[in-house]
Amino acid sequence: MLIDPIDARPAARTAPEKLQLHDDACFERAYVCRTAGRSMDGLMTPYRRAKHFLRDSYRWAVPRFRPTIKRVFPHDEGAFTQGLAYDNGCVYESTGLDHSSSLRRVDADSGAVLRSIAVPNDWAEGVAIYGNRVIQLSWKRGVATVFALPDLQRVGSYAYDGEGWGLTAAPNGFIMSDGSNVLQFRDRDFVLQRSEKITNCGIAVRRLNDLAYA
Repeated sequence: MLIDPIDARPAARTAPEKLQLHDDACFERAYVCRTAGRSMDGLMTPYRRAKHFLRDSYRWAVPRFRPTIKRVFPHDEGAFTQGLAYDNGCVYESTGLDHSSSLRRVDADSGAVLRSIAVPNDWAEGVAIYGNRVIQLSWKRGVATVFALPDLQRVGSYAYDGEGWGLTAAPNGFIMSDGSNVLQFRDRDFVLQRSEKITNCGIAVRRLNDLAYA
């Protein structure tokens, strides 16, 4: 998974003691442990410096992978892509924006749009293929719409709480993100089974979006 485009660099300094970082307030309490006795006014500038240094340090410690471009495919530059899924030579693409959202079946080689279904009054988000179905999330409406393959006829829907961002199919159902640091694991009928908080060295990895299961 690509974590950060910044080149890894060795840490020049050690982190403050007793750090368990889950949010800014927790960071500030930990930083105060090291700088006890100073006024809060005096803490703000070094606090910000240390905060940025530590966050970079934690990112440096996480393995990162740089993709290599093997092939380039044509694509509609006007499409506001929110999700992609591949099946049998076609890319199923979810596009967002108010009044412009859609679900498309696109020829992978030529980029030609073979079929497009408008998604009115919504902002479409992530998409995943499970069996002979395509499931498309809504950003804020709390509805996952189910389409049949390959004609993209609407055949049902699922309800969920909160926002919908990224979606991927897994062996026993789906994994979904909602823009927080929580991943939701859902069964084949889209019923929530469990949730997992994603952190990096104790820091919440927020705004998780597009997902891919491999």
